[in-house]
Amino acid sequence: MANAPSLGDVAATLVRFAEGTECLSVGVVIPQGDDVASAIVRYDALEQVLTVAEGEEVRNVPALEGLGGTALGDIHLHRFPDFEIDLDESKITGAVGALEDLARSLESLAQLFGEGALASGEFRTKPPADPLELGTNGDGEFIVSCGDVGFEVPENWPTR
Repeated sequence: MANAPSLGDVAATLVRFAEGTECLSVGVVIPQGDDVASAIVRYDALEQVLTVAEGEEVRNVPALEGLGGTALGDIHLHRFPDFEIDLDESKITGAVGALEDLARSLESLAQLFGEGALASGEFRTKPPADPLELGTNGDGEFIVSCGDVGFEVPENWPTR
């Protein structure tokens, strides 16, 4: 991918996202171009470690140690209380607009890395259980799950 962001810039962007949303983790899949495997970068906010996968190589990097970099773009970020998940009823309960707001923020994150990029985040639930997972391709398609349970996502969600 021409003009691919540096690892420092990706790290700074993911750390800013995690701090701004208080997510447990956030990751991106960044296309690198034809005939080159996409880069996968995940930030674990609890451990403050980046996992970077490029092709067959996977390495862990302390996210805050000497990578430099500048956070990319200007994403609207907001912190929300933990979500409540009822897996039997396939129901997610949280602050009004919270899930939609986080979905739009993840969509903006994916868009920072160009066409074909993906972004995902894990968010706290109460009582402490599997995290709520939210992912997007940056083109209006979303996945919402908790553990092994996927939730139906309505067409044209979240509303603009």
